Amino acid sequence: MRRAALVILASLALAAASAAAFMAFERPVPPAGPVSVPADSAASSPEWTFERYREARLAMPEASDEVSLFVAGDLMPGRGVARAKARHEAGWLLAGVADAVRAADIALANLEAPVVVGDWIPDDSLRLRADPGIEKEIADAGFDLLSVANNHALDFGLDGLRSTRTRIEEQGMRHVGSGEDVAEARRPRVFDRNGLKIAFFAYVDPSFTRASDRARPDRPGLAFMDASTVAADIASATASDLVVVIMHAGVEYDAEPNDAQRAFARAAIDAGADLVIGHHPHVVQASELYEGKPIIYSLGNFVFDQGWSEDAKGGLAADIRLGKEGVRSITWLPLAIASSGRPDFAEGAASDAVLARVGALPAPAPAFVQRGGQLAPSSVSRTVLFRAPAGSLATVREADLDGDGEAERLTLARGRLMLERGGTAVWSSPEAWWVDDFAAADLTRDGIPDLSLSAWKSGDYGPSKPFWVAEEDLETRNHFFVYRLGKDGLAPVWQSSNLAAPNCAIEALDVDGDGSQELVVAEGEYGDRPDCRASHLAVWRWGGWGFSNVWRQEVVNLAGMDAVYGATRAIVPR
Repeated sequence: MRRAALVILASLALAAASAAAFMAFERPVPPAGPVSVPADSAASSPEWTFERYREARLAMPEASDEVSLFVAGDLMPGRGVARAKARHEAGWLLAGVADAVRAADIALANLEAPVVVGDWIPDDSLRLRADPGIEKEIADAGFDLLSVANNHALDFGLDGLRSTRTRIEEQGMRHVGSGEDVAEARRPRVFDRNGLKIAFFAYVDPSFTRASDRARPDRPGLAFMDASTVAADIASATASDLVVVIMHAGVEYDAEPNDAQRAFARAAIDAGADLVIGHHPHVVQASELYEGKPIIYSLGNFVFDQGWSEDAKGGLAADIRLGKEGVRSITWLPLAIASSGRPDFAEGAASDAVLARVGALPAPAPAFVQRGGQLAPSSVSRTVLFRAPAGSLATVREADLDGDGEAERLTLARGRLMLERGGTAVWSSPEAWWVDDFAAADLTRDGIPDLSLSAWKSGDYGPSKPFWVAEEDLETRNHFFVYRLGKDGLAPVWQSSNLAAPNCAIEALDVDGDGSQELVVAEGEYGDRPDCRASHLAVWRWGGWGFSNVWRQEVVNLAGMDAVYGATRAIVPR
């Protein structure tokens, strides 16, 4: 989502901070001792030549094929919500979240009330209805798809269901989970975004729904959850790249999913679904990773007049990024729902309380989060990184690197970094480098901003080989560089040889609040090449001659896991 602060997160357990320097970095002058070269390198015949590495990086999924989902739980705009809404101008109900909804390629929620003309509904009624007109506000807020497979969809009979479906369609939105017969009710709604075809199915648990609500070959109704038939439904979506299953199930106000939820969600994953999203319990439930794919059992409420319950007032939305290979990342967006039913994004303790209920996905663990300009511990991670794209879309930043009052322009695209001054290109990274990330900051603590970058290159120094390097390592590995921009152009300040662990992402932040910036690095493993899957976070500080490691998370063995709980930067609402 686009409103917000930069967050650097890691979802693995913290290790104790180490004050000892770890010399993974080297300055470009003779070090105090010998330089060790990783054992798997071979100067004569490198396994990873730069040409092979670059070709593999270019073949990775690109950010341009990414699709963003905004997903939310129960949207019930009737009863007390309708009365509160009537006291405000149009658009008030969803104004707090609308920017995030509109920013998504596809936004969906569960419409928990038929939209139909009817009598006044008292606050204690369990028969729900929303006034016509709300469908336009939902559409204007940015929603594209509404599930109607829930236990209130037929509170006003087939006329109410048909009225709801028609009004949704008239606003250019789509609905899923119901039909004039069972074939239509179980038919997916397919969206084509950024070259990806995504099929959505929706079902309701029959255990709390009237048997007559089930769609049959000769009768309208809803798609019922059935583990024995979901495989056939998913198999029908052969033309789609990805499948998302929505389920309305679970025990109200229970923090844990029940056996029916688990059985159906896992059956859907076994049948080929890439993601399962749930709602109905009115509270956020623990989620899980099953066969490498996420199951969100309950997002809780989104719009609801249940102000009497603190748990029901803490809902959860999510920004989910999809690529052809599946779910790339999930960024949790905790919600604070007012007594009026109006949602907004939660902060502080309210946010942490919602995230603590998510459970296993991600596991509650200490993390770093930037708050008020400082990097501070946070009790729960906000983002889960599964698979990172190559990021071929351009990253553009501006910074005054030479102190003349005019900002220079830095552009990173497909591994090449370019520096422009006054609209003229003055430097670009060598063709034999692949730049992953960069930072414009005063990491050397001398009051002058520098350009720091993380790049993959061969260890071939050519004629400039330092005399202390006995044998060149021609393997393509990760390096860190610091440059300074002066009147004569960009000049090197400091450079490393092969890093012991590759830097997947870097950021300059004042971690300890002393007014100077440290280098925060999301580190990975060389075994993941060409990908760089961050497995832990590290903090480095300039010591006048080079960088020393002052803190590092415990590195957890990720072997055999399809998904990686990793460190990443994410845009989240604050």
